[in-house]
Amino acid sequence: MVFLAYAASESGCRREALLDMLGDPREGRSPCSGCDRCDGSAPREPEGAREIRAFVAANPRRFGRDEAISILRGEGAVEEPPRCAYWGAMADWERSDVSRALAAAIALGEARERFRPPWKGRLEARSVPRPNTR
Repeated sequence: MVFLAYAASESGCRREALLDMLGDPREGRSPCSGCDRCDGSAPREPEGAREIRAFVAANPRRFGRDEAISILRGEGAVEEPPRCAYWGAMADWERSDVSRALAAAIALGEARERFRPPWKGRLEARSVPRPNTR
């Protein structure tokens, strides 16, 4: 879980974080020589995150994981145009990669899987707290 938090974080030097995880003592370390975060070339979000977020937001509680993976990959469409937003958005990805990206989105809270009826097993966007109207 520590490594998942490291990968999901958007700030801090990657070299420092990895050396800390490996137990390297801080004293005597040289400054970072240009990891992607320190030189500013790190991507702002993981690949596929935008597509997964958009798909889940556009199709709340319509599909489970396996269906979502198939739709994102553009598999099995017999109708033109497909009746689902973001069908084929990740068509160039392998099925296992889409599955891992979706699992990571769920683990990071970008999407969630319902566990109670009537939409048990269906995906939805992360919940947005409602403002207090009192």
